[in-house]
Amino acid sequence: MGIRSLLFETPEPAPAPASLFLTEALAQPPNPKLLGSYFYSRANLDQVEKIMPCQRFVCGQQQIMGLLFEHFGGRQSCVGQIRLDCIGSPLQLAGHHSFWLAFSENGCGPFVSTIELSHVEPTRGLSWLEVLLCGNLEWWFSWSQCQVFHMGKSSPVTRLG
Repeated sequence: MGIRSLLFETPEPAPAPASLFLTEALAQPPNPKLLGSYFYSRANLDQVEKIMPCQRFVCGQQQIMGLLFEHFGGRQSCVGQIRLDCIGSPLQLAGHHSFWLAFSENGCGPFVSTIELSHVEPTRGLSWLEVLLCGNLEWWFSWSQCQVFHMGKSSPVTRLG
């Protein structure tokens, strides 16, 4: 029972001299009185050329759990939860200076339900946040809701657990 060994076609790479550092949040975390744990991630949006949303069904609703960014030169960064089995179709950002996140509400709190590359007319039940392709995008998330911050703007606030 279990995996006893792994075999690779290439030799083990030499360890890179790197040190681990933890980033400090720029924005305040969601309401500290909320029940449950929140996780934090941050990505710099300078020179992003492609966005791949990580999405899955939660409580019968399609939710975007995180975003995987590909920068010019091949570097990648991400915010939120990224699961390789849930990566959606890539959005090419050529000619765009921003993207839009739509937030929906369920019984547990706000979550990202849609990502668009152009402004969309307001729709009942959705809150929109424009994210310029510069600066840092911060993403606080729990198992049921998230709150996003970018350049002094915020998505809807999280709710009590």
